[in-house]
Amino acid sequence: MDTAEKSLRHTTREKIKPRADKALLINAGRLHGRRENREIDELNATVEQLEAQLKDARADAASALANSSGKNENKSLKSMQKEIEARDKKIRRLEDERDAAVSARDALTSKLAAVEANLSSDARLVELNRELRQTRDRASQLQGKLQVVTEESEAYQTRLRQIEDGAETSAEGAMNRQKKEYTDKVVKLEDKVQRLEADKVNLAGQVKTAKLRQDQLEELKAAYERDNERMSKDAQDAEALSRQAEKSLADARALSAAHEGGCSADEKNRLTEKIASLESLCSSLEKSATSDAKVRRYHDLLLNLRLSEDDVSTLLTEGADWPPVRAEMRTASLIDLLWLLTDQQDEREDEQRILEAKLARAESEAARQKKRADAAIAAGHRAAQGDTSEAGRLGEQRQEMEEERNRLKREVEQAAADRARDKETIVQLESRISAFEANGASSD
Repeated sequence: MDTAEKSLRHTTREKIKPRADKALLINAGRLHGRRENREIDELNATVEQLEAQLKDARADAASALANSSGKNENKSLKSMQKEIEARDKKIRRLEDERDAAVSARDALTSKLAAVEANLSSDARLVELNRELRQTRDRASQLQGKLQVVTEESEAYQTRLRQIEDGAETSAEGAMNRQKKEYTDKVVKLEDKVQRLEADKVNLAGQVKTAKLRQDQLEELKAAYERDNERMSKDAQDAEALSRQAEKSLADARALSAAHEGGCSADEKNRLTEKIASLESLCSSLEKSATSDAKVRRYHDLLLNLRLSEDDVSTLLTEGADWPPVRAEMRTASLIDLLWLLTDQQDEREDEQRILEAKLARAESEAARQKKRADAAIAAGHRAAQGDTSEAGRLGEQRQEMEEERNRLKREVEQAAADRARDKETIVQLESRISAFEANGASSD
């Protein structure tokens, strides 16, 4: 500002110095007055333009405020932020123009002071002083208008900050609601995981029971094979003895018929005793064969009903009180109850498959919830730059849940593999038992 004043005074002094006569000085003063009037008019036009721009800015702020209270608050917030940035730029430009106008006013004031000092001895001093007062009045009016513009600009900026703070508060509220929804979903997923843990324990118990049942079936199969080998050997020996006894009996009868008329009484008695002993041996062999068939049927029954020797002992000891379900079904026979228990054991495998299907659905639901939670967190970060520590904690929870789901999946796959192996073993046992029964039937 000082440099401008010095240059202005130097220029004015150079222009006025060669004008020594009064007429030239008056003309110079008139020209300076006209130039000053033009500059004042330009400043007035600039002020009016600034007022018009301020009016437009107020209208835009009102529309931005109306839009910020709408339904789509997030979209309005983004558009309002863009408008706020544009208004800030416009305000800064208005302030720059205001500063330029103030600088021009100060330059004009200094210019007028220099003219007043140089024209103090002029005859038109009164007129120039009057014009100077008018110019100062206009400058005062401009100063007042600039003050009003400044105050309105500050009020506009304050209102914009309030709108922005209100929008940020709304965004934080939306973020908190999203966090609450995500927390509720995480709690539900944890409950599902706990239920899956309980189902996993039940499945492990069922697998363990199936393994124990498989071991019992292996032992029962081994005992059954030993008994069948022994019974087959006894049956072969009995058949050989029976054939030998029948042959001896036929020989004895033939011999008795041949010597019936010529043998003595002792020989007849001896032959009669031998025939009686052979007949008793045949009857004992027939009883042994019948007993072997009953034993074979006993083992077939145990195998079909999946009963162990301990179950048979319990049945013989407790009688009508075993199995416990028999107390609720007094009218059903024991065979019906045993078949019912066998069917229930088969139904457990179906329930296990249903549990596996539920686990798969729960895993897919957890994956969908995870995607939704990730989307909600990303939206929260974009809207209000959410808390980093909270996002880290949620990320750790998601990672832990993912590891837990993978572990449950591996355990379920292992249980399914064990169950498939048990089924394969049982099928092999049944095929071997069927082959053994077929061999026994063919030998009979």
